[in-house]
Amino acid sequence: MRTPIRSLTIKRAGITVCLCLIYSLSYSQSLSDNFTSDFNLTGDEIQSQPEDEKWPSVNLSMNLAGFLLTGPVIQADFKVAKSTYIGAYYVYHKLGLFAGKLIFDSDITSFSPKSMGAGIHAKHYFKNGEKQNSWYCGIYLGYSYNEARYNSGFPNETVERVNDLLIIGSGGYRWNFGEHLYVITGIQMGVAYAYDDKLYSSYTLNPGTGLFVKEETLHSDYSGDIYPYPLPEITLGIDF
Repeated sequence: MRTPIRSLTIKRAGITVCLCLIYSLSYSQSLSDNFTSDFNLTGDEIQSQPEDEKWPSVNLSMNLAGFLLTGPVIQADFKVAKSTYIGAYYVYHKLGLFAGKLIFDSDITSFSPKSMGAGIHAKHYFKNGEKQNSWYCGIYLGYSYNEARYNSGFPNETVERVNDLLIIGSGGYRWNFGEHLYVITGIQMGVAYAYDDKLYSSYTLNPGTGLFVKEETLHSDYSGDIYPYPLPEITLGIDF
């Protein structure tokens, strides 16, 4: 037989346990709501990141149109701020269809494989949205060395060596395809300053024997000349 005091104690204990369970469930629900709210806020913050942060960090490309004129141009661009990039380029003049005529302004008979150039450049795109097509402008500063021969293999053979400093402006439009591919079409136009441009005779006449001896002597100095340096742009690139 239960005593009234013991029965009352058991009831009180039961009520206390129920209250604790209700409080515990209420507190757990509150924590769950707060976690969900924080998660949603984090998602909103991710979605509200500045659009310029979504532009690729690195661009690697080749100007295929260079094969038609001064030679193919390989470029690497690195993002420094928003949609602005700086980088380096390399151009191989030997593979340019009209590079010899442009640089030497005459009919050469041999164009040296040592003819090439390199430098730095900066580019800025005018739209900051992720993967948006965009106009761009840029500037190039570089150096090139070129060497060619006239009348190769004959006594009147001459060789010309040209060291140029280049400054080039560029502009065009970029189309983005898929996740990482892009194409740029445009134009690059600048000038080349030939700070060292000398023409050498390859052979000299030996008065004693009457024979030509292979020996270079300075023939003419054209240093200081400035000539235009145009280049169409059809660039194929990949970004990361």
